[in-house]
Amino acid sequence: MNQLAKAETELRKYRGSSHAGLPEANVQQIVSLPEKLEKAWRNNSLSMTDKKRIVRCLVEDITLNVLGDEIVIGIRFKGGLTECINVRHPPKKYETWTTDPEIVAYVKEESKKHTVEEMVEYLNSQGKKSGKGLDFTLASVRGIQYSYGIPSLKKHLRSTGYLSTEEKAKQMGISPNALNKRRSLGKYSGVCVKTTGGGDFMYAP
Repeated sequence: MNQLAKAETELRKYRGSSHAGLPEANVQQIVSLPEKLEKAWRNNSLSMTDKKRIVRCLVEDITLNVLGDEIVIGIRFKGGLTECINVRHPPKKYETWTTDPEIVAYVKEESKKHTVEEMVEYLNSQGKKSGKGLDFTLASVRGIQYSYGIPSLKKHLRSTGYLSTEEKAKQMGISPNALNKRRSLGKYSGVCVKTTGGGDFMYAP
């Protein structure tokens, strides 16, 4: 950025000079400056330090005023020109942790027939990521269910009349342990659905 440093020096000299006139060649150089400046700014090899030096050459000061959900940026350039830019407040970090609507739709539908553990395994096997860009966990999927009011598999089955192990055992006149044993040995002929990875089941009435 030797040319930039030279330009800064020349600028300081010119400001201290009483000569207002400029040779035609210098005028042409000034006219071409915006295009050259844009090319330099977009150059990926230009460091942030050099970009700051460019800004210092062009801008006298910047003021920020917060008005509601907007920020008003007032820019005063070296030559006296001013400009105001209105921008919206940048979102808070947690506001960017929005779950993909397709993921929400998947959890809403699959919660009717799959456990949280099964959904976590499927989502991760498909390379899906949470709103934070992380792999799914039991907690994150349950968080989606809670945030969007999605009933768990157990609650869904309960709403359709399914019974817990204790309730089904009582209906059959046997103990819960006896019912679990029948089921584990394949001797239970009714419909039952596993509701958690821990081995909880719900039984059709």
